[in-house]
Amino acid sequence: MNPHVLGYASMGIGFGLGFVLSATAYGTRNFVNRWALRVVDSLRRRPSRFTAIHADAIEWRENQAHRDRTTFFMKPLSHANDHGNVLMLVRYPAGKLNPDHVHTVGHGMYVLSGELVTHRGTFGPNTFVWFPANEVMCHGAGPTEDLVVLFSTGSGMDTRYVARTPG
Repeated sequence: MNPHVLGYASMGIGFGLGFVLSATAYGTRNFVNRWALRVVDSLRRRPSRFTAIHADAIEWRENQAHRDRTTFFMKPLSHANDHGNVLMLVRYPAGKLNPDHVHTVGHGMYVLSGELVTHRGTFGPNTFVWFPANEVMCHGAGPTEDLVVLFSTGSGMDTRYVARTPG
C-alpha cells in the first residue's frame, strides 16, 4: 500500500471528524470543549520528578511578608509550581507566636522538635496538626525552645490577620 494513501486518509478522517463535531448538538461540542480545556490544563502542569534534598544544604530564610507581626524562618523543600503543593521546614524561635490570622487554604504542621502552641492546645514532637481553611488560628513556639515543623499546604495560600472576637 502506498504510504501517501494512509496520510491522505488520516487527514480526511481528521477533517471529517472536525466537520461532524462542529455540526453536532451543543452538548457534544460542550463535552469536547471541556475535554480540550482539561488537556490544556494538564499540559500547563509540570510533570513531577524525583528530588532528594538535604535540609542542611538550605539556608534558613527569615519570613519577609509579615515581619511586623511575627518572626519565623523557612527552608523551602518544594514549591506549588512543581506539583501544586508547598512543603517546607519552618522554625519559630522560642516564645514567638504567629498571632490570630486566617488562610483561604488549609495547612498542616508535623512537629519535628519543640512544642507547637496553638489556639487549640500544645503539641509535641511526632504530632501532625491540620489547620483548616478560613479558621481563625494562631500558632508558634513554646516558651522554652525553638519549634521546627514540616509545613505543608496547597497553592494559593494567603494570610489575613484578624482580631479574634470573644465567644
